[in-house]
Amino acid sequence: MKLMTESERKKWLQLAIIFIYESSKIIGDPKFPGKWDRWQKLVPHVQTLQGHAEMCGIASTELLETYLLVGLYLDACGQNGEATLVFEQAHAEGERLLGPEHPLTLMITGSLASAYGTQGRLAEAENLGLHILETSRKSKGTEHVHTLMGMGVLAKIYQEQKRFAEAESFFLQITAISNELLGPEDGTTLNSMTTLAQIYVNEDRAAEAEGLCLRVLEVRHRSPKYGDKHIDTLACMAILVAAYTSQGSSGSRLPEAERLGSRVLEIRQRVQGPGHPDTLNCMHVLVQVYRANGHEERAMGLMGKVVALMIDIFGPDDPRTVRSAAALTSWGLAAA
Repeated sequence: MKLMTESERKKWLQLAIIFIYESSKIIGDPKFPGKWDRWQKLVPHVQTLQGHAEMCGIASTELLETYLLVGLYLDACGQNGEATLVFEQAHAEGERLLGPEHPLTLMITGSLASAYGTQGRLAEAENLGLHILETSRKSKGTEHVHTLMGMGVLAKIYQEQKRFAEAESFFLQITAISNELLGPEDGTTLNSMTTLAQIYVNEDRAAEAEGLCLRVLEVRHRSPKYGDKHIDTLACMAILVAAYTSQGSSGSRLPEAERLGSRVLEIRQRVQGPGHPDTLNCMHVLVQVYRANGHEERAMGLMGKVVALMIDIFGPDDPRTVRSAAALTSWGLAAA
């Protein structure tokens, strides 16, 4: 059997890259749970191609873009550590192949910054966000999607740092510019409004948060692009639950909060799994709803499940596990 020459091997590898790239486009949004089974099948092929491309010295923007989508899929599935490694590798390759100011490199940089923010690596995330913002403002101006991405990264960091006024200012700008530039139903516009609603909940402005969430959900529920099972839709529904709970001092909104919170949790458990970080966060929200409704026994029972899952997933010494276990213990002592 005649072995392929080096040039023939590279030619076939390039064809395989194009095939995988086109396949990723057909599969579509990696943040939509209904597509995760197909992404799961594609990921090992992308990783294999990435290894062969490195060995053969092939630099491909198509493969780099597909690798970014793999990272987004892993992140959406709750595999933040694995996603971060993919983003770091893609970021290094993007800077080497295209340069730090190329649009694709900036998109990868934004994803890496978001992953760092999720892990609490806020200083690293902020540096990357500043790079995106400064680079895009200089080359594209204020009203460009990459500038909006840099603003979004920084705004989320400020939100994590409880610098709500600064975060709100950024998200108001993002919403206004994105609405004009991309339209009121674009994902960037809707996500900015959703995060702004979360800030309003944090600032005890629950009525404003409710209004924003209802506007976002009206679009997402009727759009075939999103629907109830899309993770961005579920995130907005969870914020609406928190808004209802914050308005529940009179008790009038608490039944709505409990019904919606139970619905969101059921969907998350079914499509994302019981151990997904988003599912755990949803359980936390529903615990607060139960407590606000005076259902202490149900709240403690659900919180016990949260702690057990966290011990299994994160370990007993993880700060998230420790905080949740301490809260459960304090409630038990108060009830005794």
